[in-house]
Amino acid sequence: MITHASLPKPHPSKAHAKILNKFGPLPGESLRALSDYGMNDTEIARYFGVTQSTVKRLRRTLPVASKWAKE
Repeated sequence: MITHASLPKPHPSKAHAKILNKFGPLPGESLRALSDYGMNDTEIARYFGVTQSTVKRLRRTLPVASKWAKE
């Protein structure tokens, strides 16, 4: 039986890879650092030249998202 967890992960699309490249080699750590400096999603989006929804989506999907969650 094939489960969801056993399926291979798809490679990121070119658009997704292009967005991640804007955030540097460690995009999750970049987001976490700017958040720690007190920047909100709108400010982070403006800094990197992406939309606010992109920042929110990355925050939910990157490995450090749990550490970076707003309290």
